[in-house]
Amino acid sequence: MQSITDARVSAEDLFPEIHRLIEETVASSNDGQRIAACNRFLFGALVSKRENPRVRAALQRILQAHGHISVESLASHIGASRRSLEMAHP
Repeated sequence: MQSITDARVSAEDLFPEIHRLIEETVASSNDGQRIAACNRFLFGALVSKRENPRVRAALQRILQAHGHISVESLASHIGASRRSLEMAHP
């Protein structure tokens, strides 16, 4: 077994997504590009590899509505009940 005492690991190896975000924002030439990079990072964090299709559909609908959507309408759109949405939010 190889010892890991005094081993060094780069932040890039531990957090590759954050490292890419930093590189992209530093390389951006304007605030719009920086904001777009942050939005891509945050949306990617919300939609994981183990995504729930209902959650993805709900997120897409909320984004399309610019956040102006009722719980009832959202529930109907994803085929869920209002109560199930309320229970899903801690």
